[in-house]
Amino acid sequence: MDLKALEVLVKGLATYVPGYQRLLDKLGFSCPGGTITAEYCYSVWLRHLELAHQHGLSTEPAVVAEIGPGNSLGVGLCALLTGARVYYAFDIEAYSNTSRNLQIFHEIVDMLKGKEQDQFSESKFPGHILTDERLARTLSPQRLDRIKQCILQINHPVQDMYLGYMVPWDNPATMEENSVDFILSHAVMEHVDDPEAVYRILYRWLKPGGCMSHMIDYRCHNLSWVWNGHWTYAEALWGLMRSKRPYFINRHPHSFHAAAMRRCGFRIVGELKTTDTSGISRQQLAPRFQGLSDEDLATATGFFQAVKPQD
Repeated sequence: MDLKALEVLVKGLATYVPGYQRLLDKLGFSCPGGTITAEYCYSVWLRHLELAHQHGLSTEPAVVAEIGPGNSLGVGLCALLTGARVYYAFDIEAYSNTSRNLQIFHEIVDMLKGKEQDQFSESKFPGHILTDERLARTLSPQRLDRIKQCILQINHPVQDMYLGYMVPWDNPATMEENSVDFILSHAVMEHVDDPEAVYRILYRWLKPGGCMSHMIDYRCHNLSWVWNGHWTYAEALWGLMRSKRPYFINRHPHSFHAAAMRRCGFRIVGELKTTDTSGISRQQLAPRFQGLSDEDLATATGFFQAVKPQD
């Protein structure tokens, strides 16, 4: 066992100490999301929107849902500010708060008005999607005021708009079947213990013709010195590393998610991958992962867009 594995193991075992997890939560070390800045939220939404455009999908969904928004509801606020009238956020803990959401709301409004580019990918502002006419409509003073009121009165409708924050999310019946146009997650599905069960729920929620869009990070999340070193750990050691952590990574590779989506009835219309061949060798794989394809072994992130067929 190397020093990184030992460090992860000790932190996992520490979760059995009474009060340890509550202390982490209080200090803010437990939140899995990176949505603490407006720039990040803006970048995430523009990326999902641009890919939807490239794949011939609707780029102005009326009802949007997000799985695992994290530190803020900023991605959903981007959706509302660019045309959506309803946004639902589903999380396991209430990491978001009103003051942060208000701050990010105002910053995103300024970014959209200034047509700022995505600072993370350095892509140009998607003016072919977010046209001047569209932004004039979605950023009107009356509409901005309604969105702000939604933040202040979360889980309560404000005229024709609604911002829902479902925490903890543990009941699929929370959402009506065939009611959502667009569902997204960003670096979340690698933390879900049973991704296929979630895809099955999302299939129920989506309207026929609706889309789901997921960026999945298959890297080790600082659990190894090597980006894909988490696939070297045997099951017994991995169980101790996790211990009583409320969430961890599931170690499922790219092909698992693709197959699970198809089994749930989705048609994948877009599948992008980033690769990294600098990781472990096949000989280092734990027994569970000996059957990994060379492609899965080198796939660091994946981006899926899939639709619920209309027939």
